Amino acid sequence: MENFKPIKGVKNIIKEKMLEGYIVKMDGGASTLMLLIPRSQYNHPEVKFKQMSNIGKHSEIEGVIALPRTNISSIIEELENAYGYSIIMEDVFSGCCQYHTWITYLASE
Repeated sequence: MENFKPIKGVKNIIKEKMLEGYIVKMDGGASTLMLLIPRSQYNHPEVKFKQMSNIGKHSEIEGVIALPRTNISSIIEELENAYGYSIIMEDVFSGCCQYHTWITYLASE
């Protein structure tokens, strides 16, 4: 049996990567993962046209980071309210309910 070891610091990783320009891709709950995607990969077909449950840990996007799914609303709120950044959320796969997929990232100049 494997030893269980909980992961810590996911929200800090997400915040740091968003400040570096990374895009967060997640769905409504079909997947237990979320992806952090380098901004340079924004136009990759997997970013906009593939639902999370069909990607999993096997993303074809160069430089992607797969993390356990977490609620990012507190990160978004902090970046908007405490730091004054503009946040963009885009629907990228219009699946129903848990399959609905979106990306979130900081607006840039």
